[in-house]
Amino acid sequence: MNSNRPTKRRLAPRRQIITLAPDEISIIGARQPPLFMFAFLRSLFRKRRVVRGFPPIPKWKPSIPIDLNSVADRAGYYTDHENVVVIFKHGTCVVLHANVRNPEVEAMSVLERVYNFHPDFNPQLMDDGNWLVSFSQPHCVSLVTKAEFENHRSYIQDNHLQGLVQGEVLLNAEQQPNSFDEPGMIGLFGRARMFMDAQDPVVARILMPKEEV
Repeated sequence: MNSNRPTKRRLAPRRQIITLAPDEISIIGARQPPLFMFAFLRSLFRKRRVVRGFPPIPKWKPSIPIDLNSVADRAGYYTDHENVVVIFKHGTCVVLHANVRNPEVEAMSVLERVYNFHPDFNPQLMDDGNWLVSFSQPHCVSLVTKAEFENHRSYIQDNHLQGLVQGEVLLNAEQQPNSFDEPGMIGLFGRARMFMDAQDPVVARILMPKEEV
């Protein structure tokens, strides 16, 4: 995507857009450092050679229904409809270049790399009030809508600590271990759904770039 091209009039000011460089992705207008960094996984460091139980996964499997139509609509908005977006059944999105030859295979590969890496996550507030939760592969994201969080706030607050994996310690911006404000809870919620997609990856739909008129 050419970042020097004129901004389309239909775009709102300060709009955040996901853009792909040849080997990376960024979210324009949301460049703050990750709020929750991987501190350590005691079980991994003590049993590094043991394959069983790797990668670690949380107990939490959120039961809130996924509105895939809303996910697809926002994914198109955030990418300015210029990329291929593969959406998995639990709402995880993988953004790919417009000319990708086999989007399903490529998206599966990206999701697998996230699944087998440190489970860092970064919840980022978008200009429309929704949240994108990004991971070690930043073009793999989980979308949590504003309405979704507001309608299920109590459920997420009551269950968010089950989104931690065994032995995991996450530090917030104040370096406090496993103490989460609402963005942190949203991040754990989005990450739990990403783990569900990674464990049973089923592509729900693929968004193709829109041709300019």
